[in-house]
Amino acid sequence: MSSGAAWIDGAIADPACAVVGIDDRGFLLGHAAFETMRCIEGRIRRWEGHLTRLEGGLAYLGVDRPGLLDMIPAAAAELSGRLGLTDAVARLTVTAGEGGGGLAPKADAPAHIVLTLKPRPAPPAAVSVRTVDGPRRSGSPGERFKLAGYADLIAARREAAAAGADRAVVTGPGGVLACADCANLFWISDGQVFTPALEAGALAGVTRSALARSAAADGMEIIEECAGPEALEKAEAAFTTNAVEGVVAISAVNGVAKAVEHPVIDRLRMLEQA
Repeated sequence: MSSGAAWIDGAIADPACAVVGIDDRGFLLGHAAFETMRCIEGRIRRWEGHLTRLEGGLAYLGVDRPGLLDMIPAAAAELSGRLGLTDAVARLTVTAGEGGGGLAPKADAPAHIVLTLKPRPAPPAAVSVRTVDGPRRSGSPGERFKLAGYADLIAARREAAAAGADRAVVTGPGGVLACADCANLFWISDGQVFTPALEAGALAGVTRSALARSAAADGMEIIEECAGPEALEKAEAAFTTNAVEGVVAISAVNGVAKAVEHPVIDRLRMLEQA
């Protein structure tokens, strides 16, 4: 097993020697988009969904789609083999490249692409959450993508941690539920599954979409809804989803305990893993 490796702008490199220029716009301004994905046996799970969202984020940022993106599946397979990883977390970041700190980027600056793989940690059995006001803006175009610059969500996680919770659930204008700080959000009431609507500020999660399709094929509807924190607090159970962890039960909402063992969560977890 190699001690480490990364794929940078089309070539394998030693992460210890990898650098980002001080004029890189991703470093200076957060002018970048990224995807965090699961890589199993060298294959990126749901790659097409992640690629589509990444391309949308780059278009939103005005960054031309790099042709090197077509090499990512093969690069992930090569990194997986070099590192001896059978179950890994793949992080793909595309920055606007060198161009300085002005709001108008250089027209000829090529994008930088970085792909790294790390061992996938075991998902938590359950997490507790705390609702935090903001920072989603109810359907802002940028909220559909994973863009660099997570200061607001980092602050939300710190606020939740200070209140004794594992993670934050952030809200949009009017206090409607949007998503967890690092995942999409779902709750179960009277056996029905709900999730915040995209117009409420929910991230268009790749796992969220895949789970909705699998559930529908299994005869289970997931309803998108604009709802306040009381819906989550009153729910019989709740859970989160993201590409790395899959389905994770919520053990408590604002200190109110929730059922961690629930047949609907169990069924959806099996569908997500399939």
